Amino acid sequence: MPDLATMHRRPAPWRGRKQRPLYQACFALIPLWGAVLAVILVAESRAPELPGRVTGRHAMTDRRGTSLEHIDYVYTDADGTEHADERELMPSIAQRVAPAEDAPVRVKLVFGALPVLVGAPDVLPIVAVVGMAIFALFGIIFLASDRSEAAKIALALRGQLALGHITSVRKSSFKGTETLQLSYLFQTHNTAHAGQDRVSARSGELSLVLGLDRIPAMGDAVAVAYDPDKPARSTITSFGEDEDREAPATRLAPLPSELDQPAPRPLPVGAPTFATEMPLVPCALLGLALLGLALSLLLVRDPNTFVGLAIALLFTASFFGTFVTSSYLASVHAKRRLLANGRPYAALLLHVEWLNVLGQRWLSLSFELHTPEGRLRGKERLRFGRLSRMLEGRDGPQAGDTLFLVCQPDAPWERVVWGFARA
Repeated sequence: MPDLATMHRRPAPWRGRKQRPLYQACFALIPLWGAVLAVILVAESRAPELPGRVTGRHAMTDRRGTSLEHIDYVYTDADGTEHADERELMPSIAQRVAPAEDAPVRVKLVFGALPVLVGAPDVLPIVAVVGMAIFALFGIIFLASDRSEAAKIALALRGQLALGHITSVRKSSFKGTETLQLSYLFQTHNTAHAGQDRVSARSGELSLVLGLDRIPAMGDAVAVAYDPDKPARSTITSFGEDEDREAPATRLAPLPSELDQPAPRPLPVGAPTFATEMPLVPCALLGLALLGLALSLLLVRDPNTFVGLAIALLFTASFFGTFVTSSYLASVHAKRRLLANGRPYAALLLHVEWLNVLGQRWLSLSFELHTPEGRLRGKERLRFGRLSRMLEGRDGPQAGDTLFLVCQPDAPWERVVWGFARA
């Protein structure tokens, strides 16, 4: 680990604010469920009340041991046809709605087919409200996580820097997700302070998320940013893996003419698209849920079955739609917009190495970049599929080549690879 004076301030590689598109997608679903609630409430307010009467009732106990009243009733529609239905209610509610056998009841036919017992708990609006609450809760959780990441990034960029070392590495796995907990010590004015950083990723992808070619070990040196007024607030900013690499003695290639054009620029060959970047399984499950919803509209005739199936499919489509939308925002939309509008840079490749992660080949690119804020060293990873589309049969990059990056003007650590050139 070199002296801190020679190191460029930057957030750690895993500080990518990946929760941002997730909370955006969750919040986008709240109006959808609000619209469902509005449709239900309007339909119920306009449904005429029909006369009915209780035909039978008896006490029962559900599987959880809760006491219920099972009520059988009949009602007469506008054509004079009598229909039978049933409902299970809490005893206190049943006593209020239908105090005795043969007691009169009122029924509303929602959407012209679904009977709702007036005075009993209305399930349909509750389901829509639950849908809004679920996605609001997930959105708040993801938003809080994103705010925490933003605070760590701000600390890395504006906090006091110190050198430290890792004191322990704990790795755990749960349902396909690996979590790495890094404990470290750092010195401030001859006082030792402890800190922790936690990193999570799909199993086998921790090194990819960390931006390292190996998992850190106890004793490894780290650079730490901390709050001078409260040193307990700290975060790892760098493992210094590439800080000691010698930069090859080669000149940078000039920016290609496409990058000299005013924004928005045309997209380069191999730019991310929906077909190349989107995860197949969530997209397929979302498509199946939407197909099932469409088929239920056409084929299911029983009102109760239709409503239950439609709500279940709508929930399924909402959940998988959240992941598909967030993946699209992060993997396609944000990168394409950055390629078209970001600030272009020419960086020097320091090291090139092939990695194998979960059976996929990735190219690890270490580079040095000079920005108005100072020298920046970092890593980028490219999947073999995108790399082959970018190269179009040309030789792959090697140390000493020029790497073209497009970065956020005010956040050069948020970047995407444009292409390569040999000086």
